[in-house]
Amino acid sequence: MNNTDPNDVKAAENSAANLIRFRMRSEKELSERLREKGFSEETIKTVTEKLKKHGIIDDVKFSYLMGYEKATLYGKGKIFIKNYLLQLGVEKYTVYDTIEKLDQEVNFYNYALEEAKKLIKLKKEKNKVVDSLMRKGYEYTLIEYVIKDLTESFKET
Repeated sequence: MNNTDPNDVKAAENSAANLIRFRMRSEKELSERLREKGFSEETIKTVTEKLKKHGIIDDVKFSYLMGYEKATLYGKGKIFIKNYLLQLGVEKYTVYDTIEKLDQEVNFYNYALEEAKKLIKLKKEKNKVVDSLMRKGYEYTLIEYVIKDLTESFKET
């Protein structure tokens, strides 16, 4: 805890703005960070309500954008994304809605396939490819399809 007045709403707003400047935050994550800085629950509630009112923090939007980024930029699977969002304090129902939406928009099969191809180029054994894809959060049934399709494509060449 620092020398901050726990009831200073303006200081809490400035701290929140500074945190959000680096990346979007979930409501819970932002509240926890403000709590760590020594602000009172009442001050935190005032700030988060104001930020929600202005659309600056929105867990639905946050959940979707973070999930989409993890899937498309980092090649992460649905399991990883679900756990990541829950860890950041997003409500379970919001996370499941996000996963459902991402499942319609993101071709997880293609991302898993590309990742598996990279690993095979590195001469990884099948079980190591499976393990790596599992760590990236892909569902086992999807991994089975990827391995099966890769095996068939190698037989054809």
